[in-house]
Amino acid sequence: MPGLKMKKRRGTEQGYTPYSGSKKMKKEIKKISFLLDKKDDLTATNRQELERKLRALTLQLTELEQGRRAAKLKDKYKYVRFVEQKKAARKLNQIKRDISALTPSSPEYARKSLELRRYEIAKTYISAFPQDAKYVALFPAGQEAEVQDMSHSDVARDTKLKKTDLIRMRVWDLCKVAVEEGRGDTLVLHTRDLKDNKSEDSADVTDLESLEPPAPSFSGNQKDTKFKKKKSSSILDSQKGPLPQPMEIADDFFLSADTENPVSFSDHTGEVEAKEVVKKLSQNNVSPEPPLQKKHKKSKVDDDSRLSSAVVKERKKKVKQ
Repeated sequence: MPGLKMKKRRGTEQGYTPYSGSKKMKKEIKKISFLLDKKDDLTATNRQELERKLRALTLQLTELEQGRRAAKLKDKYKYVRFVEQKKAARKLNQIKRDISALTPSSPEYARKSLELRRYEIAKTYISAFPQDAKYVALFPAGQEAEVQDMSHSDVARDTKLKKTDLIRMRVWDLCKVAVEEGRGDTLVLHTRDLKDNKSEDSADVTDLESLEPPAPSFSGNQKDTKFKKKKSSSILDSQKGPLPQPMEIADDFFLSADTENPVSFSDHTGEVEAKEVVKKLSQNNVSPEPPLQKKHKKSKVDDDSRLSSAVVKERKKKVKQ
């Protein structure tokens, strides 16, 4: 109809992918990881496809998060960059005017030329600093735009440097090389450029994995007690022998009474055999253990037998009635 506007579907937009949002990508990554971990009946082809999809989604999610972080930091530090860019440009124009009024043979000309080169590096530093990292300012607030050469070769090794100083020096070195090669205006740095080719100072500060954990320290008393325990346990282990079986002990005990006429306990079930066993044990001054008596449950018949006959007759009459 002529007056109606049709809504565009989201899938028809240019550049749309099914996993353009970070939440959808994280959900899909979790789902694929669960399938790879829990499903053992996957074929080799299906597993390979899922692994390839997982790597692609992980890379896409990393790039998306880095882009968002870069946009956030760029918006946060854009005013600081703008102010420092103005300071560096104003100082460059002033130095150029001073150099134009000097002769090349004067000593002031050489000093101004070095200063001009430093501010060219500073201008490249401000424009090429990584967008996805926190900006480290060259000119602190409330100070004049004075720049010194901050390369690693000019810094004393015994000074304690902060993390921001190390980042500033690393970016300064990269910008210095780019200006000397004539590509200072086109230089663009990223966070990964700061991590590669770490200097010795930055390695000392950040590389903690190479340090081995210190050996545990024991005092003298602790060492002695430790070794004493080990020694005593080894002596006890050496004294221990194979334990005799319990049936062997019982047989030796009972058969030692009379070796000529041993008593067999497997057949004595009657009273006569039991009396013979008690007699043989008493000859060796061994008191036999009393036999275990079974608990007899009282019944109504036992109670009636103890009562008088007259009471029993009365009860029977009551039952008949």
